[in-house]
Amino acid sequence: MSGLALMSAVAALAAASPSEVTAPICHVLPEPVISPQAPGRGVTPEDIATLRDIGTPNIPTTRDRLFTVSPDGRRIAFQVRQADVAGNRYCLGMVVIDLGKPDSPVIVDQGGEFLAFPLSSYGIADNPPSGLPSTITPLWSPDGRWIAYLRQDNGTAQVWRARTDGSGAEQVTHLPFNVEVFAWTADGQGIVVGGRPGIVEFNLNVEIEGLSGYRYDERTVPSIRSRPIAREPIETRYFKVTLGSGTVSEAAADERALADPSAVSPQTPGASWVVKDQAGNMAWAAPQRPDDVSAPTILHTRYAGKPERVCIEATCQGVQDAWFDTATGDLIYLRYFRGESDEQVYRWAVGAKQPELLWRTENRFASCQKSGADLVCTVDELTRPRRIVKLDLQGWHMTTVFDPNPAFATLQKGQVQLLRWTNGYGVESFGHLVLPPDHKPGDKHPLVVVGYNSLGFLRGGTGDEYPILALAEQGFAVLNYQTPVDIGIKIGAKTWEELRRINSTDWQEYRNAVSSIDTGVDAAIATGAVDSTKIGLTGLSFGGSVAQFTLVNNRRYSAAILSTCCEEASVATMFAGPGFGKVIHDEGYPRLTDDAPKFWRPMSFRLNATTMSTPLLLQIPDREFLIAIEGVTALREAGQPIDVYTFPNESHVKWQPIHRLAVYQRGIQWFDFWLRGREDPDPVQPDQYQVWRALRR
Repeated sequence: MSGLALMSAVAALAAASPSEVTAPICHVLPEPVISPQAPGRGVTPEDIATLRDIGTPNIPTTRDRLFTVSPDGRRIAFQVRQADVAGNRYCLGMVVIDLGKPDSPVIVDQGGEFLAFPLSSYGIADNPPSGLPSTITPLWSPDGRWIAYLRQDNGTAQVWRARTDGSGAEQVTHLPFNVEVFAWTADGQGIVVGGRPGIVEFNLNVEIEGLSGYRYDERTVPSIRSRPIAREPIETRYFKVTLGSGTVSEAAADERALADPSAVSPQTPGASWVVKDQAGNMAWAAPQRPDDVSAPTILHTRYAGKPERVCIEATCQGVQDAWFDTATGDLIYLRYFRGESDEQVYRWAVGAKQPELLWRTENRFASCQKSGADLVCTVDELTRPRRIVKLDLQGWHMTTVFDPNPAFATLQKGQVQLLRWTNGYGVESFGHLVLPPDHKPGDKHPLVVVGYNSLGFLRGGTGDEYPILALAEQGFAVLNYQTPVDIGIKIGAKTWEELRRINSTDWQEYRNAVSSIDTGVDAAIATGAVDSTKIGLTGLSFGGSVAQFTLVNNRRYSAAILSTCCEEASVATMFAGPGFGKVIHDEGYPRLTDDAPKFWRPMSFRLNATTMSTPLLLQIPDREFLIAIEGVTALREAGQPIDVYTFPNESHVKWQPIHRLAVYQRGIQWFDFWLRGREDPDPVQPDQYQVWRALRR
């Protein structure tokens, strides 16, 4: 969608009636791709904005459940989500696939609203949505005839169920609060749900309090809203809903245990995960030294009737998930250690002293679950979006079960090169340099730096606002960097308190990250494919703070875009509110009444506004607008080239499709303007180049 088409969509959306807006133009299931194997056209921002997703667009942990396997092991169920930019909504559908017939997926329910998971922060119970989608995990009924799942309609999340043959779906719960967790009863005749009606009660009381005025206290976070926000503890209550009659009753203790995560007692002390097979064999990972946060996790196994085995070798550290081979009883495990660019799969055979390496890959596997003798997993590849695959544990052969974006494989992609480096603090890290598809030896391209996660599909960096493959298609080289291991971990902090103290003292964690980025940029320049005089910088969340620190202390960047901003004295005091402010003051941040320019000098835009000159674009959510005011005002008063856009009804990560596409397009146009002196004939906003030319003057 071009800039003009995007603006037309905005106008149409504003004029549309509610019924017109709800009609989807996206499709849960892709059309069959009938095309030659040769690459076609290049990747566009629209291609990235309208990808079909299974689960979060970020890299999930290996044990996240993006799909579930039926009780008989023959089918899987999952949600597919696709953005409808013109309608500024999402097409959502629950899908069931017979693993024996992967070419015949069945949509068992379609509809509902985008459900974002809450942004967890410092004792707030009623957290605002993060903007990242919640992973909707369907649960199979004991007989395999139904799946139950969360679905949000009219702003409230409730439990729905759908017949797995696609013959119908229905809402199960009609509670006055959001359902947060749920489980089937053992007989399949009921659903146990958990939620916090106390939040609803708190908000009703706040309405009454507002009649005489809200008290400003630790319940208030000005950067979110002036209205008090519920704080912890808010009790989670559990109820049983009887299917058929719809009767709701307080859950008994044994029923509550089905849905209550805290009711599952750990089988081994300190274990980060535990797996157990039908023969009673167990495996788990636990810290090598329980009282040391820098200590790696090591692998334990216990076979029925045999003594426990412990592996402390490097190949057994950082194990993320494991499975017992049904045929041999051997343990198959997936290992990834932070700071490494690849995952490794090992087999630890029964009776063997050392594990054997089976596979090493830059792909990212997640949600792996047994189906007979095989594993079913999701996989993210560097230039291919997430799909579901089946893995043969004997030969580790991979076959595709479901690809939600088959047409993406036909698009022409940029050339990808893995770069490794060690920064000035001795911390190793890596990144991926993506060059334009038509790059030839001797070509030098302007560079755009994106972070701060370079694992799996090269989509748009953390928060997905900088479409890497689309930038490469437009002629940019892109360095997508992986944030390094904490400096506190490198030094060997023993406790979380010591780790936070080391990281925050003299902004050491930011210095560690900036040193890593600079070293990575040097490595990219050393390839000969980058114009060292034309480098752009981006950032969101921690990456935004790192970019702010970089712009204050480094002059090598010719243009920058921040999606979150700005870390200043006002943020750590006034806009944080009393509750959050106390926490960060305890971590070492000064109070507003402290005379602390020395503390803020290395970070603050306000204190460095007169000496900065990098053209800066801010594209920020409206709920974080107050946080940016101090830095923005200072830069404007100092006459620095800065342009600012705010996006309504957005949280930390922008979720609305029409906003995401505008962010993609404006970002490309900003770097085109400042790094290559080019103006797109179809700008996102008609007057943007007039403004940017004035900034350049």
